Amino acid sequence: MKYEEFDIEDFIADEFFISWIKGNGKEANVFWQSWIAAHPDKLHLIQKAREIILRHQPKRPIPSQKDYTEVLEGILSPHKEKSLVIKQNPKNRRLHYAASITAFFVLLTIGIWFMSNKSSQTEQKAIVATKMFKREIPKGKKSVVTLADGTKVKLNAGASFEFPESFSNSNERRVYLSGEAFFEVAKDTLKPFIIESNHITTTVLGTSFNLQEENGNVAVAVVTGKVKVSSAQENTAVFLNPGEQAEYNYKSKNITKHKIDIESVTFWKDDIIYFHQSAFHEVVDRLENWYGVEFIIERKIKGKFSGRFKSKSLNEVLLGLSYTTDFNFEIEKDKVTIY
Repeated sequence: MKYEEFDIEDFIADEFFISWIKGNGKEANVFWQSWIAAHPDKLHLIQKAREIILRHQPKRPIPSQKDYTEVLEGILSPHKEKSLVIKQNPKNRRLHYAASITAFFVLLTIGIWFMSNKSSQTEQKAIVATKMFKREIPKGKKSVVTLADGTKVKLNAGASFEFPESFSNSNERRVYLSGEAFFEVAKDTLKPFIIESNHITTTVLGTSFNLQEENGNVAVAVVTGKVKVSSAQENTAVFLNPGEQAEYNYKSKNITKHKIDIESVTFWKDDIIYFHQSAFHEVVDRLENWYGVEFIIERKIKGKFSGRFKSKSLNEVLLGLSYTTDFNFEIEKDKVTIY
């Protein structure tokens, strides 16, 4: 039977799979890392099978507080100590002391074990309450966030990004985005990286892609790897390969997939402003967000605008665009007047 057809019961009975879960052998690790990357839809079965296998591994018993107290009382009780000393001859006394020393070290070991376990439980509780951070990027600015797993997120102007301090207490890496960001996700086949944006969930294992959320609409474009874009409300999902983009329309609730020129989508992360047959109101919206300014339009500007500007000032961009359509402009601090 092929692994593609496996269910949970098949995985937990497969020796090769079990050896990988228990960390035995590089060969198994290489195979399963590659297999999961190629079959992200099977990840939930892998995680469940892993939990079952690890749950049934034998664990060393940990002494309880009652065990600790009983041993302490049995060794240090003064009444028991006196009765033993009165009846012992010198030879027996030496044996008693030896036994007491042995018991002391047993007690010490139990105490350290108990306190260590208690400390571990405290640390686990601390991890459960993982702190969340929120980064809001003002207009005219960009920012880069590096997450605990090594994932790098470049946030565009106007973006809002929420993420946990750590992913160590979860089987997933879940973050929340409003606006636009470019993700370079660190690979971890057992912990999918999940981005929640409006009504869309984007799931990856390790890849790079651009995600833009605007006015309820979401666009996801893949540069490398494989990405799943789904809508829980509509119970629909599409899988994207490099050079493909999924678009979610807030009004129609539909997800569509198509091929794209990936550079036209990811230009912004390299500080490039790109226009292709854009209406003037689209140009204005982009420039207001990019430079953190406000436009005052005193006359109607017709026509379509195209251009590619890398690391240019607002004055240089407007000057370049004005060559194709005759308009004048004036920049005063954060106000731009078009006349």
